[in-house]
Amino acid sequence: MKKILFLIVLTLLGWSASAKEKLYILNPSSTGGSFNAQMVAYAEDLSAYYDVEYVQGKGCQKASSNVQRIIKNNNQVFHIWNGLRTADFLNGKNPLCGMIPTEQNFVNSVLKYPLFFTGTDGIDKKDIFKDDIKVGYNSTTNKEYLQKLAEFHGISWHLVRYENSKGVVLGVMNNEVEFAMINSASSFWKKSDRLKALYTLNAVEENGIQPLRSISQFPGASNGTVDLFLLQGNGDNLKLRNVVNDILNNPKSKTYLWYSNTKGYTQTIDMDVKQAISISRNYINFWVVGDKLK
Repeated sequence: MKKILFLIVLTLLGWSASAKEKLYILNPSSTGGSFNAQMVAYAEDLSAYYDVEYVQGKGCQKASSNVQRIIKNNNQVFHIWNGLRTADFLNGKNPLCGMIPTEQNFVNSVLKYPLFFTGTDGIDKKDIFKDDIKVGYNSTTNKEYLQKLAEFHGISWHLVRYENSKGVVLGVMNNEVEFAMINSASSFWKKSDRLKALYTLNAVEENGIQPLRSISQFPGASNGTVDLFLLQGNGDNLKLRNVVNDILNNPKSKTYLWYSNTKGYTQTIDMDVKQAISISRNYINFWVVGDKLK
């Protein structure tokens, strides 16, 4: 009888261990980028709460397709999404990139501020608003921003496009451009011993970097960006938000350690959900022309 009870207990324990909700975690970007690093950390931490399966989906088309496939199979998927891609969607540039934060899908977001930077012996910050300077960037949104900024100051820059922020950083270090713009300062800080910050789009000084707004009246001089963390499918996004809150406040978690070692990110996890969604939408709206998210 004791043996039978023992087997029943083992069976129940085994069933309990396997009874975690299935959670797909999606990286919509490259395997070598910061999105992947964040989602890998989340996957490890969330495996204590969910039956986690990690999915790669580089680019809007593949990532969106993976999200829809998971939803159609009555599962849930937690993923990160670049707010600039949502701005592209709202600007009519890409119909596949429209991930919009709502009370039904929002889990968390991080606010970031684009950065202008150069090499350690590069251009002086007072000299950037001059003609014929080579400027690096890595997205259509950045190109349009830089064109409008130059036009506002009555000058013309030579804009050089790179595939990603890592490419922009290398372009600066190889003296291919005189300065560059990236959407998140994290790539800068990883190589900060070989780089020099010029201006931040944060409205106030950030990590000792002067605000662009302090020397330019350009309307977008204090535009920030946002990365969204969304849950889509049959899951409970508020339940996941509570779990993510615990993870982000746990000094032993992989996710906490990743952010603590990276500058330039501001979490909205401690805000009221509606406030966090409103702020996230505002940071998308900075880059939208015409009708905006309410």
